[in-house]
Amino acid sequence: MKKNIHFRKIPDYIEREISEIQSLYLIVATTLIIKEEQVKAGEFEHLGIKFVEDKLDFQKSISPQDLKGRYAKKNIDGYDIIHRNQPKEPKTYSWDVPNFGDPDKGYHEINVTRLVYPRTHVAPREWNIRVELLKTEKLDGDVTLFTFKIVVDMILCKTEMVFRDDLFFALNLLQENTFSCDVYDAETTDDVFLKTRTVGWEIFPAGSFDRAVTYLSSQLGPCAKEVQKQIEERSRFLKSLNPIEFIVGFGGNKRYFGAKFKENLIVFENVEYGNAIYILFDNWMEISKMSRIEILQRKEKDFIRLRHGKNWERILKHNIDKLR
Repeated sequence: MKKNIHFRKIPDYIEREISEIQSLYLIVATTLIIKEEQVKAGEFEHLGIKFVEDKLDFQKSISPQDLKGRYAKKNIDGYDIIHRNQPKEPKTYSWDVPNFGDPDKGYHEINVTRLVYPRTHVAPREWNIRVELLKTEKLDGDVTLFTFKIVVDMILCKTEMVFRDDLFFALNLLQENTFSCDVYDAETTDDVFLKTRTVGWEIFPAGSFDRAVTYLSSQLGPCAKEVQKQIEERSRFLKSLNPIEFIVGFGGNKRYFGAKFKENLIVFENVEYGNAIYILFDNWMEISKMSRIEILQRKEKDFIRLRHGKNWERILKHNIDKLR
């Protein structure tokens, strides 16, 4: 399992989705599409998903003791919040030591007082994670895909004082164990979970650039002006590379725009994570269903990732010219 990746704050896409959910009650969950070969390789044993005697086997509920990561430990033990903005206060530490360094002569207590920042202990939540198999599908080439729903087993209420603290904790607990997380109405059906892993694509001919950008903007809803400007500037650069089609995709919290240069040469980026652009090949439909973190776990041959650094336009053009 790769290094855990945590949020420092509640992500903007989560904030937007919460504002769009009418219900007071939410759950933190995600869906994972896993290849049979990945399960057999043991990539998801930390979630209790494995093969036993050539049959798929998984735990329906993962106990806090079986979860991994920093937040999993906090989930079991709780944690302290250190108030460094407050003045230090005296605290006495006590322990027993042997008399004259010889345990046979008995023990005596030593007390030491030090100045420390005050602390507040947060009790352990002891939340479980539920695992449900939603779908098994056979693809060409004898490839089997399993779609799982992974849920933090706790319903969160928007009106509770601890809502944001609990939400932040649940997001990180799921993120470090699945590298993916989202929020849903607590009454969300399995059909909706399945749809969130499917990106609906709109394909626009090369001469429909303005229509493609307008369509993307209309689907985003209220959005920061700098984001809108960024989308337009990057789209215009893609247009200058003379693609055969423009693509716009939506699904769950995934919002993509990009361009097709041939059937197995696609350039796109996720509006939610606009710090890099991706060059994809035959597998672009499959990879587009994944979160940014899931993409980064794949083999390098599956994609080329270019950060939006100083010369990203020149580097992208060089790659497109070479591959086209």
